[in-house]
Amino acid sequence: MRRFLSCMAVLLLALVPAACSSGGDGGAGGETNLRINLTDAPMMSMRQVNVTITSVRIHQSADAAPGAAGWHEIPVTAPMPVDLMRLRGGVLQELCSTQLAAGHYQQVRLVMMQNAGSGPPYHNSVMTADGQMHPVDMPGELKIVHSFNVAQGALTDLTLDFDAQRSMRQRGNGSYFMQPVIGASSSVH
Repeated sequence: MRRFLSCMAVLLLALVPAACSSGGDGGAGGETNLRINLTDAPMMSMRQVNVTITSVRIHQSADAAPGAAGWHEIPVTAPMPVDLMRLRGGVLQELCSTQLAAGHYQQVRLVMMQNAGSGPPYHNSVMTADGQMHPVDMPGELKIVHSFNVAQGALTDLTLDFDAQRSMRQRGNGSYFMQPVIGASSSVH
């Protein structure tokens, strides 16, 4: 599960820069490019782990609360379920990209679409080894604390590694929920 969630996080980060645009005061002056990617580590017990991210939020403070000033909201171009199982082995999916003020950033939040109603289609789901699709209860926002720099005139890649294997949980009644385990890395080109 955690592996799944980590991969999901990487995928979400990949999608954020391309789909979003935001302004802001980066302190270093000028804007540069940020691309957010998502990936996942291998998982054996599930055929699919689908998550739907609607936007990525970025802040310069690791302690900023969701309602605090200074957030840069980057909408995902076309929110749809992403199968984290397809992101194994270093495969990346771009979530979005944006122009962002150069500077130092420390917090990323993935805004998740919730399942609507009790039946399919599901925004967040898991397909078990027997081919059965089950809804997954997901938090509304996933917080990732990761320090990275956005340099003037360069492209910064932020990759969120959603560890689905370590993130998925099953309750005693058979229903599924996610306790996301997401790693992050960044590089400047």
